Amino acid sequence: MQIKDISVIIPFRKNIYLENVLKQIIPFFNDIIVVGDEFEYQNNFGNVNFVKAPNLNASQSRNLGIKYAKNNYLFFFSQIIY
Repeated sequence: MQIKDISVIIPFRKNIYLENVLKQIIPFFNDIIVVGDEFEYQNNFGNVNFVKAPNLNASQSRNLGIKYAKNNYLFFFSQIIY
């Protein structure tokens, strides 16, 4: 297994640090899925799959992200990221 074989799933709800986290992980992962409510800077990250799903809790967001994952290995970020 290589790090490029991992899909990253991030449940999101108005976290001001998401943009910084994405900038740091994009060079390492090919498949990044962000599931949440509103995305202010969605156009800045063309290779990130933003799935709009308002009113979901973290567990529901992770489960929805699994459906969009392209790889066999999954890595979940916590909803609380800094």
